[in-house]
Amino acid sequence: MCIRDSSVTLFLGGSETVTNQPVVLNVVADVPEASLGDPLNPTIITEDQWNTLPIAGAVTDTDGSENITSFSIHNVPVGSSFASNGAGTTLVGSQSGTTWTFTPTNAPALFAADTQDLISSLFFKPPLNYPTDNTNTLDPMTMTVNTIDTASEPGTDTTASDTSSI
Repeated sequence: MCIRDSSVTLFLGGSETVTNQPVVLNVVADVPEASLGDPLNPTIITEDQWNTLPIAGAVTDTDGSENITSFSIHNVPVGSSFASNGAGTTLVGSQSGTTWTFTPTNAPALFAADTQDLISSLFFKPPLNYPTDNTNTLDPMTMTVNTIDTASEPGTDTTASDTSSI
């Protein structure tokens, strides 16, 4: 079978039959890549100061039809902050409870110009004197990267996500 524009050509035992039939392609977003922290080197967070939080995210379908729409970090201690620079002067993201969400609008420095990759420089500051239970450990945080496939018909965009933990 060969699909050209809106016609379907069927090859049956050396003969060819051409018919005009609607062709429907189900476009779906592929699962993106997400990574929070470095699995080979534990991320060390120092209280009361800005810490580099390694992040990475990328679309896996590289034909240009998919974009990262946002990424979220979950289970963040209340009172924490995120910045796109180590001095903490450029705060980024929006918070809802213990989840922080970053988009090309509220954190443009974290996204590549084509929104197909995340730039891996996010800085994290836990709340003052955290943790308070003398364990010296943060509860695990997770990151979800969300993508959208824009190659489908308007209004039928598909999304996918991937999650990583630190």
